[in-house]
Amino acid sequence: MTATKVLTSKTLEKLGLGVEQVDTSRFTEIDEQTAIELVGVRLNSGSGDQERSCSLTGTHIPAVRDASDFRRLLDLDGLEVLSDSTAGHLGKFDGAIYLNGLVNLTDVALSNLCQNASELSLNGIRSLSESAAVALQRFQGFNLFLDGLTSLTGKAADALFNLHTENDSLELSLNGLTALDGEPAFALRNFKGSSLSLDGLTKLSAVAAESISLIAPAQGRLDISLNGLTSLTAEATDYLSKVNGDLSLNGLESLSDAVAESMSNFQGLNLWLDGLRDLSPDAAASLSRIQGANLFGSRVFLGLFLNGLERISDEAAERLSKIQAGLWMNGLSEISDSVAESLSHTTEELWLSGLKHISDAAAKSLSKKTQELHLDGLESLSTRAAEHLQNFDGVLYLNGISRISSSTLRAISNSSADLALDGLPDLSAEEAEILSQHRGNWLSLNGVAKLTSEAADYLSLHQGDILSLFGVNNISFMAAATMLRYRGNVLVINLDQVPEDAACILKKHLSVLDLTD
Repeated sequence: MTATKVLTSKTLEKLGLGVEQVDTSRFTEIDEQTAIELVGVRLNSGSGDQERSCSLTGTHIPAVRDASDFRRLLDLDGLEVLSDSTAGHLGKFDGAIYLNGLVNLTDVALSNLCQNASELSLNGIRSLSESAAVALQRFQGFNLFLDGLTSLTGKAADALFNLHTENDSLELSLNGLTALDGEPAFALRNFKGSSLSLDGLTKLSAVAAESISLIAPAQGRLDISLNGLTSLTAEATDYLSKVNGDLSLNGLESLSDAVAESMSNFQGLNLWLDGLRDLSPDAAASLSRIQGANLFGSRVFLGLFLNGLERISDEAAERLSKIQAGLWMNGLSEISDSVAESLSHTTEELWLSGLKHISDAAAKSLSKKTQELHLDGLESLSTRAAEHLQNFDGVLYLNGISRISSSTLRAISNSSADLALDGLPDLSAEEAEILSQHRGNWLSLNGVAKLTSEAADYLSLHQGDILSLFGVNNISFMAAATMLRYRGNVLVINLDQVPEDAACILKKHLSVLDLTD
C-alpha cells in the first residue's frame, strides 16, 4: 500500500521562491486550500523572471527559463483521491494537468477538471460510463489522454466521440482499447478532432475502418495512429487510405502486394510504416505511386517513413525512387552502389542516417540528388567521396562525423550545398580557415563547445547567410568581438551558456539569433 503523502503549503513555498522544483507527482493527497495555492503559484510564476544585466552596454538580457520549466504543468500523477471541490480548483488551471494515478472520479469532478485545461491526462481510469463521457464533453483543450480504458460501451463511445472543442484541434488518445467493433466502432465516425490514437488495437474491424474513413474533422485534417496493428486486409486499407492527414501503421512487419496496392491510393500527408523489415519490388512500386492529400487543388505527399527496413533490393529501390515525397530509410546500415544510384533520382528529402559507410561510387551517385540528404550515421568520409559530394546542391547533413581530415574537409567545403557538421566537438584554426571558404548559404557547427579567437577570426569571414554555433559555451571576449565581423543574415548562438561579457558583446551583432529568449 502506498504511504500517504499530503501536498502542503510548505512545498508550495519552495515552488514560489524558486528554491527547488518540487516534484508534485510524489503526493497522494491534496486538500482544497492547497489546490487553490498550487494553481495560483503556477498561473502567476511567470511574472518574476529574473534578468542579468550587461554592464558593457547598459541593456538587459532576460534570464532563460530552464528546459525543465514546469510552470504550465500540474503533475499530480501520485494522487489517489480527488474531491469534486478540489477538482473544481484544479480545473481553473489553463495548462496541462496530469492525474494518471486516479482510478475513479465522479462525473462532477470530471466536468470540473475540464474547465480550462489545455491538456488532461487521466490514464488511470479503466472504465467510462455514459454520464462520465458526457461530463468530458466540457473539455475545450487540445489533448485528452484516456489510455487506461480497455473497452467502451456504445453509449459511452457515442458521447465521447461527440466531443466538440472550440479549438477544432482535439487530439484524443485511447491507446488502451484492444478492440473496437459494433456500436462503439460505428460511433467513431462522429469524431470531429484532428488526431486519434488507437495504438492498442491489434485488429481493425471493417466497421471501425469504415468509420475512420468517414470522419470529417472540423479543421479539415485528420491524423490516425494504429501502431498496434500487425496485419491489414486490402479492404481495411482501402478505407484507411482516405485519411487525409498522417497515418501511422508502425506495427506492420510485412506488406502484401495487395495491401500495398490499396495504399497507393493514400490521400494523406505522411505515411508511417516503420515496422516493415523488407519490401518487395511490387510493393515498392505501389508505394511510389502515392499522390497524397489534395491541398488547394494540388496533390501533396510529404513523406513515406520506412525506418525499419534493414535491406532493400536493387529492383525495389529502383521502383521506390519514383516517389514524389520525402523518403525516410534510416534503418538501412548499408546500400549497394545500384541502390544509391536509384535513390539519387528521388526528388525530395532523403534520410539514410543508418549508413556507417558509403563507397566513393555511392557518394558520386547521391551527389546528383536534389533537396536534403541526411547521412548523419557516417562516421567517416573519404576525400574522394567528399570530392564527389562537392557537386551536391541541396542541404547535406553529416552530423555523425566527429573527426575529419583536412583534405576531406576542404573538399566538402568546396560546395554550394548547405552543410551540417554538428558532430565536430572542437574546431582548430586550420579547420576554421577551411570552413570559412564554404560556399553554401548555411553552415551548422552546433557541436563545437569552445571557440578560440583564432577560429573565430576565420569563421567570421564565412560568406553564407546563416552560421549556427548553438553549442558554444566557451568563448572569450576577444573571440566574441571578432564574431561581430560576420556579415551573414543570422548568427545562431545560445547567449545564456556563454560567459556574460561575451554574451553582451555578441548582443551587439544585429543578426544574432538567441534561441533562448
